[in-house]
Amino acid sequence: PVDTRADLYSLGAVMYALLSRRPVFRGKSLPDMLYKQRFEQPEPLRQHAPDAPAELEQILAQLLEKDPAKRVANPDILARRFEAMLHALSLGPETLDAGRSWFFPEPPIESEANSLRSADRLADGLRDDVPATQAIGGQTDVANRPAVGVPPALPTPGAGPTPAAPAGSATKGFTPPADRFVAVPEEELDPTPEEEPRPAFSWQTGALAIALLAMGLIAWWTLQPPSADGLYERIAAKTADQSIGSILGAETDIRDFLSRYSGDPRAKHVREYEREIELRNLENRINQRTKGLGSSTRLEPVERAYLEAINYSHLDPEVGAKKLQAILDLYDGPNSDNEPSDQTLILVHRRLSQFQQEVAKRAGDQLRALTVRLDLADSLRATDPAQARKAYRAVLELYAEKPWAAPALLRARAALEKLPEKPSGRP
Repeated sequence: PVDTRADLYSLGAVMYALLSRRPVFRGKSLPDMLYKQRFEQPEPLRQHAPDAPAELEQILAQLLEKDPAKRVANPDILARRFEAMLHALSLGPETLDAGRSWFFPEPPIESEANSLRSADRLADGLRDDVPATQAIGGQTDVANRPAVGVPPALPTPGAGPTPAAPAGSATKGFTPPADRFVAVPEEELDPTPEEEPRPAFSWQTGALAIALLAMGLIAWWTLQPPSADGLYERIAAKTADQSIGSILGAETDIRDFLSRYSGDPRAKHVREYEREIELRNLENRINQRTKGLGSSTRLEPVERAYLEAINYSHLDPEVGAKKLQAILDLYDGPNSDNEPSDQTLILVHRRLSQFQQEVAKRAGDQLRALTVRLDLADSLRATDPAQARKAYRAVLELYAEKPWAAPALLRARAALEKLPEKPSGRP
């Protein structure tokens, strides 16, 4: 997760680019740059900026670590390290040489070379050469040092006067170097923040508790079974238009009502809706079997006869109605004990009623149209008897088998009998 250490990485990259006048990584392509950014370490800062202090090089290298855990922990610690580095760099070479001669009066040749380093070496805090107890002063183990030329330890600031060197030692007349540590007055030190007592119950905790309680109440209320009145009102609202579509839309509530409140007086009315749903499902199953979409079980004879009647009704509702009536005449009776057939017969009754209504409506419309055509034929009897004869015969040909057309058929036959015979020689 991104945190402050990502900003520290960015700070290190910017400082590296400013001091070395080059980016942290260079690549010929974007994949090359991504690979270096992920797996390679940047070149040391002083390879491109020789004048940079070693301590600064180490700080930037730590800021540019791949692993965030290896970077400086936070900006405050980074600021302290920069302050310590600046303080070390403020000490001149003379102080460095004097401090080294105080701690190491007889250094080896290679230590002499180390003592001539520039102030940037002080940024290391002499960690490679001076033990921590000697750098602090006052607690150096003198017994382990050479007997000759060993001066007393550096004084601790505020610990009293500097002890004198032993008589006859090689440090006679030697002035201890200035202390490298700066005494800071107490009033300039950062005050230690006093922790305020935390309340046992905060407003955040109260808000969280209220939210959890509200969620629990909502869940409890949602899981509570609906009342009989509520369910029935919901069913009545959904089935207000009494269409099969609205009844199917209320199927869940209907079955829930019957399963929970089967003894309710209103359950009888709700069961009628359930019966409608079962009949529609049966019709759908029959249609699916016919189309090969459902079970491979063969249809019952009554089911197959029902489907044939429905198919005929698409072309002629009258023929479909006749076939449905024939199904009832054959299968509907007191000896019927097959439940699927009984349900199919219920479908037959309903479809027959629908077709009869449709046929009656269509018959009225067609009979009115036939009456208009017969009136026109009657008007042509005097002027064009041949055309009138054709119209009467057409009525007999088209509607001879239609029971509803009986009045028109009688009128057409009577008109034909009154028409004179064709003149001889005419077609």
